[in-house]
This record gives sequence, structure tokens and C-alpha cells, in this order.
Amino acid sequence: MRTAWVPFEDLHWDEQAKVLEAAAIGIAMVESGEINAGGAHASLLRPRPYEPVDPGTPPTRSSYPAPERDLWADAHAAAEAAIEAARVDPASASSLYNFLRWGCRTAAELDETVRLFVDHGIPLQHPPT
Repeated sequence: MRTAWVPFEDLHWDEQAKVLEAAAIGIAMVESGEINAGGAHASLLRPRPYEPVDPGTPPTRSSYPAPERDLWADAHAAAEAAIEAARVDPASASSLYNFLRWGCRTAAELDETVRLFVDHGIPLQHPPT
């Protein structure tokens, strides 16, 4: 039993758990009607009565115009441009390689990245061993 008020945050975690459990039990009892809650905000502890909601009108296609850009197509075009640049520019090839190997966690994944370069005709001057 406490004789002085203590902020909730300063209570030991097991005391906080007991306070939260007591509050949850009290709210559940008010919701089920086992006990009555009084005060100006007691209605907040009881379930709200059913109030039907008008579904409104369904959205029309004109409300949601198609995007002007296809982002997947943009990403694909950017990847193709990076591959084309890497085929002719060693610095671009190195940059692309470093970007792709960043996610490699195993030697097999690194080998797969090197294979990807070979399959796309991108020269690797010094692939790691």
C-alpha cells in the first residue's frame, strides 16, 4: 500500500502491470454492465450504440485518374540504362557491381552477381575472389 502518490512511470514494472490489469478489468466490467460508471466521461467506457452509416456513392474512375507515369517501367528503364552504361564504361561497371554486391551475404550470392554481369555482357576487370 502506497501512502504517497507516485507517477505511473516511476512504478516498478510489476506494479505498472497490476495497475493496467485493474484498469482493464474495471473497463470490462463497465462494458458488460456489471458495475455502473459515473461522471462526465463515463459514456466513453460503454460500447457505443449501433448507428448505421450511409455507404455513400462508390468512387468513379474519373475520381482516380490513372497515373501519368508507370513507375515499374521507369525502374526497368533505369536498370537497362545502368546495364548499357556498364557495358562500355569501367567506372559504371564497377559502380553497378558494388551496388549489387552490397546485398550479397554468401560466396554463392557473389558468384551469382558475377554470373549476372557475364550474362549481360558487362566486363569485370578484377572480380573478387
